[in-house]
Amino acid sequence: MVWSHVVVITDGLVDYLDHASHQHSFGGKIGVDATAKLPEEGYSRGWPEVVEMSPEVKARIDEIWGKLNLS
Repeated sequence: MVWSHVVVITDGLVDYLDHASHQHSFGGKIGVDATAKLPEEGYSRGWPEVVEMSPEVKARIDEIWGKLNLS
């Protein structure tokens, strides 16, 4: 098992209905803690600002969205 403050990676028993594993009832899993960390948890670095598209980018995406075949 690999462990850090935000990521856990394990190999071992998995749900027997997990058909993605290479061996019946055995495989790997990953867990990610993507929550904002607080100073009380030992993190002094601030949370980044939310990224927003400019009006020009939004207009361009609206223009080409139907051609992208993303449905």
